[in-house]
Amino acid sequence: MTNNRVALVTGSRRGIGRAIALTLARDGYDIVVNDYEIDDNAQQTAAAIEAQGRQALVLQADMGSPTSIKALFQQIEQRFGRLDVLVNNAATWSWHDFLDIPEEDWDTMLNVDLKGPFLCSQAAARLMIANQDNNPRIKGAIINISSVHRSRCWPQDTVYGICKAGIMRLTESMAYELGPQGIRVNAIAPGYIDSRVPHPNEPPIGQPTYAEPVVPVTPLRRIGVPEDIAEAAAFLVSERASFITGQCLTVDGGFLLGGTPAT
Repeated sequence: MTNNRVALVTGSRRGIGRAIALTLARDGYDIVVNDYEIDDNAQQTAAAIEAQGRQALVLQADMGSPTSIKALFQQIEQRFGRLDVLVNNAATWSWHDFLDIPEEDWDTMLNVDLKGPFLCSQAAARLMIANQDNNPRIKGAIINISSVHRSRCWPQDTVYGICKAGIMRLTESMAYELGPQGIRVNAIAPGYIDSRVPHPNEPPIGQPTYAEPVVPVTPLRRIGVPEDIAEAAAFLVSERASFITGQCLTVDGGFLLGGTPAT
C-alpha cells in the first residue's frame, strides 16, 4: 500500500510508453511498467524510474488476454492499493492490402488495440472509484493513445486505423460516463514518431526511414520523438488540465495540415 500517486503505463518497456513512464515518474508518480515481454529494456526502464526516487513495479501482461489483464490489476491493487493514472499505450499492428488481411490479424489487433484498453479502463476506473471511498480527493485520469491513422487513410492500415478510430470513440464514451466520478479521460493521437530503441544493435520499433519523406510535409520540419507524446500525457493528467475530458490532442508537428508523403 502507498500514499503516493500511482500510474500504470501499458507497453512501457521502450519507445513512447517508456518516455511516458519516465516523465510521469519525474512528476512524482510511482510507476507500473508493463509489457507483453519483460526483458532488459523493461528492467532499464524500471531502473531509470527508481533513479528518480520513485517506485517501479514491473509486470508482464498480454493486452489481448482478459485473464492476463485481470491478473495485472490484482497485482497492482495488492502492491499499491490504488491507481491514479492509466495510460493505454500498448498496441500491435500489421500491414496488409485490404483483400489480403488475414482474419487472425483482424482478431489480434482488435483484441490488443481496442478490447485491451477497454478492459484495462474498466478495471482502472473501478479501482479509482473504490479509492475515493477512502480519499475523496482521488479522482483519476485515463489517457488512450490513438493515432493520426484514426482520421486519415494510409495504404494497408485498415485494421490499425479502425482500432485507433475506435479508441477515440471509446474515449468519448468513457469521459461521458466516468465524468460524474471525477475521472477524466482523454486521448493523444501521435503522428510520425521516431520510437527507435536506444540500442543501435536492436531492431527499431518504427521505420528508421520515417524522417526523409515526412519532414518536408511537416510544418515544424522535424519528426516527433517519444518525449513529445510524454509531455502531452503529463499535461493531460495534471491539474492544469482539470477541466479537459473527452478530447483528443493530436501531436504531429502539424502533419495533418499538409499532405501524406508518397512513401
